[in-house]
Amino acid sequence: MERPLRLLVADDEEAMRLFLSAALERAGHRVDAVEDGQSALEKIVAAERSKAPYALALIDLQMPRLPGMDLLSHIRREWPRLPVIILTAHGSIPTAVEAMKLGAADFLVKPLPSPGHLRAAVSRVLAQSALNAAAGHNDADRDAVRSDTDPVGIAMTPLGPPTAPAASPSGKVSAQRESGRLSTPAGGVEALRRPNPELAVNDLIACDPATCAVLEQARLVAETDTTVLLLGESGVGKEVFAGVIHRLSKRSAGPFVAVNCAALPTSLIESELFGHERGAFTGAHTMKIGRFEQATGGTLFLDEIGELEATVQAKLLRVLQEKRFERIGGTRSIAADCRIIAATNRDLKAAVQERQFRSDLYYRLAVFPIEIPPLCRRPADILPLATHFLTRFAGKNGRDLPQLTEAALAALQEHPWPGNVRELANAIERALILCAGGPIEPRHLGLAHREKARADQGVKALADSTDDGILKQQERDTILRVLAANGNNRQKTAQQLGISVRTLRNKLKEYRIQTD
Repeated sequence: MERPLRLLVADDEEAMRLFLSAALERAGHRVDAVEDGQSALEKIVAAERSKAPYALALIDLQMPRLPGMDLLSHIRREWPRLPVIILTAHGSIPTAVEAMKLGAADFLVKPLPSPGHLRAAVSRVLAQSALNAAAGHNDADRDAVRSDTDPVGIAMTPLGPPTAPAASPSGKVSAQRESGRLSTPAGGVEALRRPNPELAVNDLIACDPATCAVLEQARLVAETDTTVLLLGESGVGKEVFAGVIHRLSKRSAGPFVAVNCAALPTSLIESELFGHERGAFTGAHTMKIGRFEQATGGTLFLDEIGELEATVQAKLLRVLQEKRFERIGGTRSIAADCRIIAATNRDLKAAVQERQFRSDLYYRLAVFPIEIPPLCRRPADILPLATHFLTRFAGKNGRDLPQLTEAALAALQEHPWPGNVRELANAIERALILCAGGPIEPRHLGLAHREKARADQGVKALADSTDDGILKQQERDTILRVLAANGNNRQKTAQQLGISVRTLRNKLKEYRIQTD
């Protein structure tokens, strides 16, 4: 636990004051809570006079008597060494950006997802404040460094919070920059920084309580070497969570090796996983190291594990049991020194009952299952994710950062997102191109078009219902014919039919077609 310090909380909502106070007192701090800006100012003055100043102030933007922005300006003028964290709602984020420009150390978006989120942000700001004090840097020095060497205004100290991107002459925020350990796409204010800075990896945004609950499971299991099974629909971010577990584990210094089991032909998957010796089969002109060896000391992520053929399932089971394997064509036993994280969008329990997946392998993999909810069940993540992707794509393409209009924000929140986070990222990248530098409107997102397409499909299905029996028979015959032509290889059959392996599997189940 960090050294107890005296903190000030100013928020006009009693429930929020109680939440903030309880969370920070649990970390051992002494907390004074007030309901308006004027009372906060009086508290700060009294603390300074008594030679017991506050170490940090958390202030709400919208408060009676003295608004948060006015209070911040006064603090920065009179007590520049006092760090301030701004509390804001989603609709006030542009104002929070202005607060960062005025010198706020960080901002948090309400409702806060968890007490841990709050404590992490406070710890980070306090650590930065201590570093600044130890180095003897005053605020003027820091402002001079930012203006002379860091035109975008991102703090380069690893423990320090990123500050707001500076506006370009056109009034738009520039996302072109990458310097040191931080960059605008990864951690800028417009990206609504990840709630826990310790987990700021990949594209993980955890603002919704459902996501935070999953994140807490990931944090707990990361401390062990236990095998993890990630479950969830396509596009929910299973590989992102796998990366989080790796980066929080004792194997974080080792490699993170990802394998998409569904994308590898059956004839090659054993060689990809376990490697082969020279001359092991036709075309094996050199020795090949497999993914298990590549992941030595790190983590092996097996995506779409439910698509493995039975023979490969058996060999994978043996590796999980014995922690050893041999390359194809080899006799030397090699230690499998890697942590296994598997993922699937299939119902593996149902696959076990249907004898499409080995029960013993399932229980080896499902030691610690984590289900990642679809985006429609994580509504508080939608806008932070959208802003994150917008910042990232703008930086990637060297464009100014456009604004999302209120109508666009509403459209993002109302869309059901059947494609989950992947669909959201695609919609934002499309909008960035179509908006041509102006504000992003709903029409740029293309969501209405998708809704219309789904509705049109429903109308067509209804119109064709009278011929449903004939169409189904034709579909079944086509699947059987293509399966036979491809030697019952599901991957090739799905590609030839223009459908996903998952859709093909559902069709096989619907028409009671056996491929074994």
